[in-house]
Amino acid sequence: MPSIPETSIGSKFEWSKLPNEMKQMCTAKVDSWATRCLLRTVDYLTKEVVDLDKMNIYRLSLDFEMRQFDVRGFAAGTYQTKQGQLDAGLTESIKYIFKNSRIEDAWFSHVPEDFAETYLTGSVIKAKSVNLINSSNKCFQDILQSVDKNMIQSLYVDPGYGNEMDYTILSSPKYTGIKTYSIKTTNCWETVFLIATKFIASDDDVGCVLYLDCEHGEDVAEQFEDEFRAKLIEKSEKEPVDHYHGYCRIRTENPAKHLFLSFVHSFSENISLKVVPAAIPSVLL
Repeated sequence: MPSIPETSIGSKFEWSKLPNEMKQMCTAKVDSWATRCLLRTVDYLTKEVVDLDKMNIYRLSLDFEMRQFDVRGFAAGTYQTKQGQLDAGLTESIKYIFKNSRIEDAWFSHVPEDFAETYLTGSVIKAKSVNLINSSNKCFQDILQSVDKNMIQSLYVDPGYGNEMDYTILSSPKYTGIKTYSIKTTNCWETVFLIATKFIASDDDVGCVLYLDCEHGEDVAEQFEDEFRAKLIEKSEKEPVDHYHGYCRIRTENPAKHLFLSFVHSFSENISLKVVPAAIPSVLL
């Protein structure tokens, strides 16, 4: 335990006179992002001390259209929240988050094209869940390449009007840690085929799932059946009604696991593709 230096301020101590070891102990007790950002502005040595300790953030939300941010951290069983306006003065603070924080749930909306260059240089986004809304394919690629591949478990993408994503990057073995994909796209079949091939090739765990919000789910199911006909186990019968649930089930390279594609045929289509135990009958899925 480092000794506390004598001061002339009665029972109070001057921060500048505390040894670095004690400053680090104090910093570790600070669970407020705003307070840590202020500490980093005291002097260079304090900034170095603050940066030595990682911070846990429950939720990070950056909306670049509304110029707003929301940071919530864990604190004694409750959430400490810091909200405000995004401006140039906060650039260093946002960079600090990506450099020194573990994030449970990260949300990005209307991300600018220079996002990676401005905020992510030399940093890795350590987040379990990554959510991207109303942003371009470049931003999607930049963010996905910057995430901690061993930490990310969930990915949600809603490109918004006029944006189309290239999801080929998801076929990389680097992203086998992702267990849940939630994607809105107009290229439904291409996305289903990409993730299905990945699930088969990488022998992903039971419970991995792709959720798609798209059009023409019934057509996607038929393409899925045709493409993997050699692996087909069973499928549902088409029903002559406007609303019905359909499914198609195929084998994988692992005898203990199957792929189960289901869809809801209605005014809008919802598709899910799951890795399921081979022993569980379709009626229970």
